[in-house]
Amino acid sequence: GIHTLLEAEKNASTTVEQARLYRGKRLNDARSEAAKEIAELQVRKNEELEKIQKDSIDQTALTESIENDTAEKLKATMAMFEKNRDDAVSKLVEAVATAETD
Repeated sequence: GIHTLLEAEKNASTTVEQARLYRGKRLNDARSEAAKEIAELQVRKNEELEKIQKDSIDQTALTESIENDTAEKLKATMAMFEKNRDDAVSKLVEAVATAETD
């Protein structure tokens, strides 16, 4: 009787201890797996961020290049306008004066 109860209690205690150890191992495994997944996610997100930053820098450089090109073309156009303004006005006045005398 008592011997059987003591043996059953010992078996129950052993089973509880094994369950506790198994639970602790599963918790540690879950923590390790979660830490690994977090690290992988962090690497992926950092790579995405670097790509976005690179694209942004590329877009900024492209915008600056377009703005500089536009400014240069506008400057050249204005220079041609200034250079040819007097000649164009003279031709218009001459055309109007010639048309009126005919």
